[in-house]
Amino acid sequence: MRLPFVLAYIGLVLLTTLPAYATGPYAKIYPGKKVESKSHPAAKTRRLAIHVVKGDWGNADPRDIEKLLYSVAQELWAYFPKRSLKPILVVPAAGNPLTQYEKGPHGEYIVHLSAKDRRWSQYAYQFAHEFAHILSNYDRHGDKTAAHNQWFDEAVCEAASLFTLRRLAESWQLSEEAPPYLHWKEYAPAFERYAEHFLEEAHRRLPAGVTLAAWYREHQLRLRRDPYLREKNELVANILLPLFEENPEYWGAIGYLNLEEEDATGSFEQYLANWYRNAPDQYKPFIEKTIRMFGLQPQTAVAAATSVR
Repeated sequence: MRLPFVLAYIGLVLLTTLPAYATGPYAKIYPGKKVESKSHPAAKTRRLAIHVVKGDWGNADPRDIEKLLYSVAQELWAYFPKRSLKPILVVPAAGNPLTQYEKGPHGEYIVHLSAKDRRWSQYAYQFAHEFAHILSNYDRHGDKTAAHNQWFDEAVCEAASLFTLRRLAESWQLSEEAPPYLHWKEYAPAFERYAEHFLEEAHRRLPAGVTLAAWYREHQLRLRRDPYLREKNELVANILLPLFEENPEYWGAIGYLNLEEEDATGSFEQYLANWYRNAPDQYKPFIEKTIRMFGLQPQTAVAAATSVR
């Protein structure tokens, strides 16, 4: 979830926790770590910096949370071999999980998680969602992105959460090197159970005999007005998830969402057309399939978007 807001709580957290990281050479502030991934060797050569700020995390040690979040991030980060990101600061949330539009003193992303104690599945679920927002350029045009087509971004990020939970369950069980600590391997089935809990919710399934295209035609005006219709976003997420699970390399396609300023204000057809046009050829079959699932025609959509320029 992304909401443009300023709270006294945020200011207090930043004032009391960031100064120690706001001086000195940048590399020494957040050295980060190499994120290993057997599925994408190129990911081994890049660093990702995640820092969990001390705060009210219940009985969880911030160092353990941080190790977990690196494990979570690698499940998506592997598919962005040419991407680099500013460090990600993670702070305890006063409300819902979100990623701020406002950045830290060195341009750091600031992610709020509401998970507490040692609820590792909840941390993974929430952080994967927010990390996907970062990868899909939520901040490209400031809070203008939080507009007509953000509901689709929310659906993609929900799919990212479910994908990550299921991948963690698999990787932690298959490899002793995957969990942050060897004894955490026993926790792997909990990730799968947590994902299944969401996947089995009735509202995440289309009514019998209804296509996604028909469903979208019925609900498009409500989606355009309110990007946080959670049950509707989650339905779309469940439909997108199998596409990503069949071809995980398509996660790289979300790096080409939200690149155009009109993505926030134009039609959904134009939004998808911009995505198709901006993405490299390797992702176009996936984007084209997505466009067709919503009952739109890729050629018509791209032609319409091009004519606007």
